[in-house]
Amino acid sequence: MAPDLLYFRGREARLRDPLISDATDYTFGIDHPFHQARYTQSSLETTRVQVFGAAGMGEAFAWDEVPLLGERLRQVHDLNQDTLAKAQGHAADLVRTLDIQSTSGELQAPPNCGQELYDVVEITDSRAGLTSAKRRVASLELELNRGTGQKYIQRISLSDL
Repeated sequence: MAPDLLYFRGREARLRDPLISDATDYTFGIDHPFHQARYTQSSLETTRVQVFGAAGMGEAFAWDEVPLLGERLRQVHDLNQDTLAKAQGHAADLVRTLDIQSTSGELQAPPNCGQELYDVVEITDSRAGLTSAKRRVASLELELNRGTGQKYIQRISLSDL
């Protein structure tokens, strides 16, 4: 019910509020090349969200998608939303979550030991037509390739900001 992301550093659990305005933490493509990349962009499942709470209804739209997709309505009944402001905020959070999930991808690169979950990375990939495209790190995986030369590969799953 909140946009915060939970991650762990050592023995501490921390929250991070993912904002579109977050600064870039790392750059791939020029100084840090990568082996492979895949980028996807899909349409939103929902373009209009209505949240019905104890005090009334909050509503939010994905205005950029409405002319392309028409109205795709999702209704949520949540009596925990006991004020109109909470219902409105929850509807906006749901639209933002859908927007974030519509953009994804994966990078396979030499390991970056400072890369953390939910960091913002910029990607420059001339083959895909991307220049300083910002994405958020959704997951990290380190793999030892035991083939010729035994090298580590870092797989980074990406989402939108």
